[in-house]
Amino acid sequence: MSRMQAYWFWRIAGAAGIVALVILPGCLSGGGSEYYTLDMRRSPDARPANNISVGAIALNEPLSQKNILIQKSPTQVEYYSVGQWSGGLDEMVREKLETEFGTRDPKARTLVLSGNLTAFEQVDVTSGAEAHVKLDAELREAGKSRYAPPLLRKTYDLRVPCKASGANEAAVALSRAVEQLAAQIAADAATL
Repeated sequence: MSRMQAYWFWRIAGAAGIVALVILPGCLSGGGSEYYTLDMRRSPDARPANNISVGAIALNEPLSQKNILIQKSPTQVEYYSVGQWSGGLDEMVREKLETEFGTRDPKARTLVLSGNLTAFEQVDVTSGAEAHVKLDAELREAGKSRYAPPLLRKTYDLRVPCKASGANEAAVALSRAVEQLAAQIAADAATL
């Protein structure tokens, strides 16, 4: 083999080796993301006396990521490396609340719920893990401007135990927490 042939042989072999090193780990990991959503089946908990329509649900910045948030300690947070929400968390929470509030009665009063979701995470506690949901909520009469004073302004802060640690268990517990949230909002709306 001539020097020129040897030169090109080693250049091509070196390039192929680099390509293999870049591609192979992705092939071997077999990993990838695991996607989760909230349980969109209606629970028996929320039976509002009024119609409740769900408007905009804003998210605090840490919740805008796709990965499921874990609060490891009062000062440390992290995300599941592969456990991700299947869509925007704001839309999933909105859809779950709409499901919980049920179909609308055309004869009943309609209130509009909006709010800021400030916590939606798994919290590691000494006894295991729990789901934490916190919503700064406002209820207004339908047709009123979102800048009009609300009929109700309240912060709902719920914690529901997880059966175990893990992204799936967190999604299940967070679904239950949203069901409890909807029941509390429906009860408060009935007093307005």
